[in-house]
Amino acid sequence: MAKAQVNKLPALGNDDFKPLYAQLTDAISQYIKNESLVPGDPIPSENDLIKHYGVSRMTVRLAIQRLATQGAIRKIQGKGTFVAESLLTGFVQAGQSLEDNLAREGITVENDLLEAALFKEPIALWLNELQMPKGSPLFKIKRLKRADQRPLGIEVRYFPIPIASLFRIEEFTATPMIEILNSNKETEVHRAVFRLHGESLLEHYTEILEVADGAQGLVQMETYYNKSDEPVMTGKIVLLSDRVELRYESKKPDSFSENLEMVEQPYVVVSQQK
Repeated sequence: MAKAQVNKLPALGNDDFKPLYAQLTDAISQYIKNESLVPGDPIPSENDLIKHYGVSRMTVRLAIQRLATQGAIRKIQGKGTFVAESLLTGFVQAGQSLEDNLAREGITVENDLLEAALFKEPIALWLNELQMPKGSPLFKIKRLKRADQRPLGIEVRYFPIPIASLFRIEEFTATPMIEILNSNKETEVHRAVFRLHGESLLEHYTEILEVADGAQGLVQMETYYNKSDEPVMTGKIVLLSDRVELRYESKKPDSFSENLEMVEQPYVVVSQQK
């Protein structure tokens, strides 16, 4: 691994209209390019940047944060700041499986079945989502999702027992969940509700995803409904926040189409470190 060379940092640009932190961002980006740095190579420390450029710590931190947000660098607590792995990016339309959409972008998503079992004491959250009375057992599926052989996230799904009994256990092994539901007229998806939040990953999740304790995740809660507007599946996908970016886009339908209401078409951008 190369050592950061402060003396090779380029000068800041002479632009009175560009914030100092933005000029520093450009200088660090140029340094990475000029020195042909590769993923894992270090960049100068905060203290080195402050001393070299004579700027405040806040300016340096803003520049570092900006580069981290862009996916150019990554900070490792107690070790330093390094050039990040390149990102794979693809557009995924909600309502279609993650696997199928990313396959069109050349990104292979595979599922490893971790658990398939009767869940006798589900929490109220999942029972409420499925509109089932307290004490009802559910069927639980837990799978690890990999993108290009690297952990991407964990998928946990809950089904009413009558719904789960419509399918063979082999189907839950690797087939995309939406594809499974759409294979039966009783469970074909006609509506889905999503909720998104961030959280620190639980210890057993960090072990499966091969990340350090305290890693941050994006959690997407999902409930799917059939043509009769009955919930047929609920659950969540837990994604690694440093490997995945979600973006939603609203699209207006063709203005020349008649008798159509404007609807939102959410899209998801998935970026995974290669």
